[in-house]
Amino acid sequence: MQPKLRTARMTVYLADGEPSFTEECHVRLNPSTNGLEVIYTDHNGQEVAYQGAERGPGHWRLRCPQNGGEASLHAFPGSLIYEGWWVECGIEGMWRIAIDAESE
Repeated sequence: MQPKLRTARMTVYLADGEPSFTEECHVRLNPSTNGLEVIYTDHNGQEVAYQGAERGPGHWRLRCPQNGGEASLHAFPGSLIYEGWWVECGIEGMWRIAIDAESE
């Protein structure tokens, strides 16, 4: 059985100075594999999924096969906040993902 998808809010900061934005996403953390998956819907209505493995305690390296994107996320143990860097389609920025505590 796959771990549950948890509802979250993803705030995206763009390196080119464009305004930041916040949208819903879903996060799946798999303790048995130390894997992390972040899923959201892009501006074209397509589902995008970043997936990867923990590289060290609280540090994940993610990739997205749909758009060639790469990302990192970091979190303190037990935290519901993940923060990191991303690049996709020649655009880069930072992201902050806050998991809804009610989605446990």
